[in-house]
Amino acid sequence: MRHNINKDQKSKAKKVLSENILGIRSELGLSQREISNRASMSRSYFSEVERGTREPSLQTLECMADALGVEVWQLVKPYELHEIKYLCSKIQRDLKP
Repeated sequence: MRHNINKDQKSKAKKVLSENILGIRSELGLSQREISNRASMSRSYFSEVERGTREPSLQTLECMADALGVEVWQLVKPYELHEIKYLCSKIQRDLKP
């Protein structure tokens, strides 16, 4: 079954994605360059996705999620700021040796 996504839904999805990428990256204290290097993409492309001006492929989303230490679904789920802070504190705890 094919789903028709209207322009408003697509716009909301891009906004959620860009806000989550920016929020997670900022909370982790990482630069666009650090994340883009981890994801093997250019910083300018990463920046465009983070600003919501580019639509990444699923493969690109997987690379970005991996670079941020999250799952793809966590990049597209609408979050409140306190939820992003909690998610990032969990990521940081998991990364400690």
